[in-house]
Amino acid sequence: MPHHPPAAFSRLRTLLCSRENADRIATRVCEETRSPVSVLRTDFPLQPFRVIASRDVEPVLSGMVEHELMIL
Repeated sequence: MPHHPPAAFSRLRTLLCSRENADRIATRVCEETRSPVSVLRTDFPLQPFRVIASRDVEPVLSGMVEHELMIL
């Protein structure tokens, strides 16, 4: 898939792809599952952030982790 500059995306797509949206989703998943959740930064423009269960973060992905949420 060709790389698209951010301006090529709609306002809604830009909102959905934002770090703030990834953080919001990660918080909800963490609260619902009561398990640690990580936010990863990707190189894919349509999904620049990915929310994943921390237990599923493989060593090759560890460099992509922006932060981890957990309930104490």
